[in-house]
Amino acid sequence: LKMWNASTLLMSEFFENSDDDMPKFLLWNWQTGAEEALEIDAVYGSHDAEHVPMDDGLMTVQDTNNLTEYSLTTGKEIWGVTWESLCYSSAKLAMSTPPDMMATVCSTDAHFNRVQQASDNTVYAGSRDLSALLKVSKMSGSLEWILGGPFGDFVTIDLNGTEYPAGYEYWTHQHNFEWVGSNKFIMFDNGASDPVTGTFDHESRFLMIEVDEIAYTATVVWEWSTGEEAPIWGDADLLPNG
Repeated sequence: LKMWNASTLLMSEFFENSDDDMPKFLLWNWQTGAEEALEIDAVYGSHDAEHVPMDDGLMTVQDTNNLTEYSLTTGKEIWGVTWESLCYSSAKLAMSTPPDMMATVCSTDAHFNRVQQASDNTVYAGSRDLSALLKVSKMSGSLEWILGGPFGDFVTIDLNGTEYPAGYEYWTHQHNFEWVGSNKFIMFDNGASDPVTGTFDHESRFLMIEVDEIAYTATVVWEWSTGEEAPIWGDADLLPNG
């Protein structure tokens, strides 16, 4: 569910829904109740979808591992990458991963649950199962860096100034990991090391991270614990008042 404009919301069906009669993407005017189905060639609904005005496109997550953009004019795919293609494009991953393990890493389920185009050439994708945010070069379709998770490139610094090495999972199985401007990112950190068994590293919380892409540090600038353990779902949005 995303804002399309001041009066209209973008809605997408659940990505596992098999009802062919249900529109995969729908515009709903909350003031008039009018509905308009978006006619695009998507196979699935989406874990996330976002309007890309600069392309007149719709950026989606397809089948949890594919980032795919469709033209709103033709309905056809105009850009796409998969976790597997991003993984194999990364020289950093190739250098840090034993050759016999690359196939395993690159075939894992990324479980993308957030995709966001921040500029002409920058796409951010939140991966729940990698506990990470990926920065993708849209022009080349390659992976620039990974923030968080076992394959992360950044040192994390908490509110007390304690440093955690790259590869340390400071947040786990998060939702809605997104860019909010000025090298800052916000998320709902579920904190579950294993959501299936209900095993938690810490209580679910909101985090705001500031990234230094030169020093490769990720500094926690704000944190608020819910006092609860939420194995699935969650969202975090920056309000207009900051």
